[in-house]
Amino acid sequence: MKKLLLIITSLLLCFSLSSCSLLLFSAFNTYVPDGEYAEFSGVYPDEDEIYIDYEKSYFSEVTASDDGTVSYRCSLDICNSTDEDVTVSLLGDFEEEYDMGCITSMFLAGEDENKSTTFTLPANSESTYTVIFKGTLAGNKDGALKYDRSLPGIEIHLADDEN
Repeated sequence: MKKLLLIITSLLLCFSLSSCSLLLFSAFNTYVPDGEYAEFSGVYPDEDEIYIDYEKSYFSEVTASDDGTVSYRCSLDICNSTDEDVTVSLLGDFEEEYDMGCITSMFLAGEDENKSTTFTLPANSESTYTVIFKGTLAGNKDGALKYDRSLPGIEIHLADDEN
C-alpha cells in the first residue's frame, strides 16, 4: 500500500511539474533571435500558425532624420499557415537601445514603406515584407545608429478591425 501511495504521489508530482513548465513556456512564447523567448501579452495565440521565419529575415539598415526620428529597416519573412487572410500589426522590442539611452521608447510599432501599421497576410502563404520600426532619438545617437545588429524580438498582434 505504501508503494502504491508513493507511486501515485510521484505521478501527481511529475504531472504537476510538467503542467507548470508548460504554463511557464506558454507565457514566454515570443521568439527572440538569440534562441530565447520573451514575455509579451496580446501576441498572436499560436506561433505555429502565424510566425516570422528568422532564418530568412534580417536587419537591413538604420537611418536618422533631421527631425530626430530613427528608423530601423528590416526584411521579415512572415508565414501564415491558416486558411484565412489575416491582418496583423508588429511591435519590435528595442530594449537594448532604450536602456542605452538611444531612443525614447522600448517598443516600436512596425510600418511598411507607405506608413501603414498593418500587414495583410494571405491564407497559407509565406511572404517577405519590408518593415520599418520608427522611434525618437534620445541622447546616445551613436548607439542608436550602430549597423551591426540583429533583429529585435518581434510581437505579432491581430490587427483591430478598425485599422
